[in-house]
Amino acid sequence: MAWKRVGALARSWPARFFLLIHLLIICSLGVFGWENTWVFFDFGKRPLQAHFIDLWTIRAAPEAMALGLDPLVDNPTEFTQTVMNYPRIWAHAANYVQLNDMGVTIMGAAFWLLFVISVLILIEASGPDTRNSKYVVTLALMPASWYVLIEGNNDLLVLFLTVVCCRFFATSKSFSLLALMLATVLKIFPILVFPVLLHRSNGKAVNVAIVAAWLVCTAYLFSQLSDLHLIRAGNSASAQHSYGFGSLWSIPKILPRHEEMLWPINKTSEFIFFLLGAASAAAIATLGFFSQDKPESNADPAIELFFMAGAALYIGTFILSANWDYRLVMLVLCAPYMATMPRARGYLTLTAAILSMNFWSINSVGQFISGNDTRVSFILLLFVQLSKCLLLGLLSSEFGKLARRRLVS
Repeated sequence: MAWKRVGALARSWPARFFLLIHLLIICSLGVFGWENTWVFFDFGKRPLQAHFIDLWTIRAAPEAMALGLDPLVDNPTEFTQTVMNYPRIWAHAANYVQLNDMGVTIMGAAFWLLFVISVLILIEASGPDTRNSKYVVTLALMPASWYVLIEGNNDLLVLFLTVVCCRFFATSKSFSLLALMLATVLKIFPILVFPVLLHRSNGKAVNVAIVAAWLVCTAYLFSQLSDLHLIRAGNSASAQHSYGFGSLWSIPKILPRHEEMLWPINKTSEFIFFLLGAASAAAIATLGFFSQDKPESNADPAIELFFMAGAALYIGTFILSANWDYRLVMLVLCAPYMATMPRARGYLTLTAAILSMNFWSINSVGQFISGNDTRVSFILLLFVQLSKCLLLGLLSSEFGKLARRRLVS
C-alpha cells in the first residue's frame, strides 16, 4: 500500500512541479548566492545578513546564558543582537548539542526538507484529484511560504508535526497526540489544534485522552507564563509583513505623520483591537455552527482534519497577536479542503489566501507603477490586511459548520 502511494505521488504532476521549483531554487543558491536568489521574491531588497537568520538567535543563546544573560531579553552575541523569540527549551537544546555555525546550516536545511515532505504528504492525502493537489502547490509556492524557508523558522517543524498528527490520527491516535504535544512544547501555538481532534465518532476514551493531553499542555504553558510574556514582548512583527489584530493595530506606526488620522497607539486601543478580532471570529464561527447550512464538501476525513487544524491556527494566532507572515505557511493545511468546497466559495477563499501571502509581490508591482510613492504602499498594505480579515471571516464560517458536523450532527 505504501509503495502504491509513493508511485501515485511520483506520477502526480503537481508534486513533480513543486519539486522542480525547489530544485531550481537550490541550484540558484549555488550559482548566484543566497541574497541574489531571493531578489526575485522581493526579499533581497532588504539586507539578508545570513542564511536561516532566525536560527542564529538560537545559535547565540548558549553564549548569552554563559554570560549570565537571558537570551529572551538580551542576546548580545547574535550579530544583529536580536533576542531569541522561541521557548527556552531551544536554548537548552542548542547548549546540549553545542550548536555551531555548521549546525545552523544543517538545521535550516533539515527544516527545508521537512517542509517539502509536509507538502508531499498533503498532496498524497489529497487523492487522485489533481485540483486538490494544485491548490496545495499554489499556496506552497507563495512568497510567504518562501519567507519561512529564508528565515529558517521552526514553524517548519511545527507544520511537519501538525501534518503528521492529522494524517495519521485515524490509524495511530497516541502517536498523533504525542506529535502535537511536542509541537506545543516547541512553539506554543499548536495547542490551538487539540480541540479540532475531538469528534463524536472517536469514542469517549479517545476524546478524554485528547482533553487530557490538552490540559497537560495548558498546565505546562502556565508554568512558563513569565517566558511567554518575554516572548510576546520580543515579537517585532511589523504591519507590512504580519497578520493578526496586533498587525492591524500597529498600522499607524508605519506612517507617523498621519498617525493622528487613524488611532492612538496605546494599551486601550490595543485591547479594543483584540476584542474586535476575537468577537468577530467568535461571532462568525458561532453563526456557522448554528446555521442550517451544512458544509457542502464531502472531503476525506484527513483532508477535513487538515483544514480544521490550519483554520484553527490562523484564527487563533490572528486573535492572539501580530504574527510574521511566514506563519501563513500554515494555510497550506487548508488547501486540499478548499478544492472540495463549492466552486465560488472555494475560489474566494483561495484568492483571499493568495493575496494574504503575497504582500511582497503586490507591493513591488505597486511601487514599480507608482515610482515608490509611499501613499500607494499604504493603500496596498490596507488592501492586503483587508484580504487577511476576509480570510479570517471565511475560515471562521467554514470552521463553525465543520465543528457542528464533527461534534453534534
